[in-house]
Parts: sequence; structure tokens; C-alpha cells
Amino acid sequence: MKEMMICYSAKHLPRKKQCKLSQELFGYTDKSKYGKYTYERPGFLTGKKFRKLKPGCFLLDSSSKHSLLTFFKRNNVHVELIMIF
Repeated sequence: MKEMMICYSAKHLPRKKQCKLSQELFGYTDKSKYGKYTYERPGFLTGKKFRKLKPGCFLLDSSSKHSLLTFFKRNNVHVELIMIF
């Protein structure tokens, strides 16, 4: 199975957009009614097998390459892909 290492940088974006990007990418837990109810909000990588290496860098199988690139392009994020065999 081919994998790719994705390194992205969102430092040029405002902090609010950086947080939104992280939530859209990895998903988040939403709490309401003072923590009484919790909801898991899915992200782009939810359901995909990936491994986080460091902040802004993770491994993912190469089958998701096209959709991942459109996701980063839509959010105006600098991305670097490195194929690993």
C-alpha cells in the first residue's frame, strides 16, 4: 500500500480560520447544555486510517490524494505531499 506524508502550513491564516481548519480536518467534540450532551462532529479524516506525526504533518494512504488536495485548496492552505513506497 502506498502512503503519502502530508505537511501543511496555515500560519498565514488568522487564528480563527486555523481552528476552523483543524476542526474540519480532524473533527471535534461539541458539548451543549453545560456539558450534559456531547456530540462527535466528523472531520475530513474521520473514518480514514491516518497517523499524526507532528503538528501540521500526518501519514495517509494515497487513495485520498485528490479529495485532500481540493480540501486544502478550498481552505487556501500551503501543502506539501511526499509519496512513501
